[in-house]
Formats: sequence, C-alpha cells, structure tokens
Amino acid sequence: MVDTPEEILLRLCRQQDLPDSAVLDMVALQRRLYPRASLLYWAVVDYGRPSTEGRLFVFDTLECSVQRFLVAHGSGWEANADPSRAVCFSNENGSNASSLGVCRASETFFGGQGLSLWLDGLEPSNANMRARNLVMHGAPYVTQAHIREHGALGLSDGSLAIEPEYSAGLINMLQGGSFINCIGGDR
Repeated sequence: MVDTPEEILLRLCRQQDLPDSAVLDMVALQRRLYPRASLLYWAVVDYGRPSTEGRLFVFDTLECSVQRFLVAHGSGWEANADPSRAVCFSNENGSNASSLGVCRASETFFGGQGLSLWLDGLEPSNANMRARNLVMHGAPYVTQAHIREHGALGLSDGSLAIEPEYSAGLINMLQGGSFINCIGGDR
C-alpha cells in the first residue's frame, strides 16, 4: 500500500521534531481552498528554533525527504536581547515582524534582492503578507559566515530571507502553489 501525501508529510514532520499541526494545518487549507492541487513540495518555518539552526524545512513528497535551510526572521517592533530568537510576530504594515500561519508560494519576480517569490497569506494572522511586500528572497546576512561573525543571522523586514546560494533553487521549487507554514512559540 502506498502512503498518501499526508502520511508522508506527517512522518517527515515527526522525524524533524515538528508538531503534527505544522503539516495538518497546511493540508486542511489545501483541501479547502485548492482541492485539485497535487503538490510535490511543502515547507515549514519553525521560528521557535534559533536562527543559527536550519529552521526552514522543505518536504519532498515524491522522494520522501526533508531538506533544512537557514532563514531569517523579521526585526519586529521590540528590541530583543537575543537576535537569534524571533519574539515578535505581526500582520500589520510597518511592523517589520514575521507573520505566523500558512501561506502559499505564488509567482516569482526580480526585485532589489534578485529572484524573489511572492507569498500569499491564507489565514487572519498573515493575510497582509502581499500588501506588506513579504516575500522569499536570498540575502547576504543569511549565511554561516554571518553567524560566525555576529552570532546570529541578520534580521529581515518580515520576509523569508534565505541563504543566497540556495535561493534560486528553493524559489523555483516552491513557486506556483506550494504551502509554507510559519510556526512559532517556545521550543
């Protein structure tokens, strides 16, 4: 018997010590909003982990595999004693905070950071992502070298800033409808 995509995602999620809800929330929205979509790639950003760890998890349901990548969080309103930890989340314009919840990777464009990917928030907690110009893009402050020099990644405007060396591949992988769930909380 062949595993369903949901079973594969749950198994991969558990292998990474992520809560089942990280996957189940995405699957529920996909079934409700895009029931005919058959998605190969899904992703979870776990803001409960420090930025010094790979906390962007990309799940491949065909290969039954997971890849982990560095991702920065937004600077937010509040000064944070530990810049490696995301403590402020918002859906408000001008907050510079990351948003929590499920979003859908949409179309690509070339912006100030090069190849970028529009993200459309699908929940009340992130419905303003596009209006806030929150995207996925590569950034020079998202590297192991930056961590060695500064002790943490740099901070974004709330966008999913990722490692430049992987940005084109990740963006091309996720574009066109993949779901990304940004989760937070104490871990």
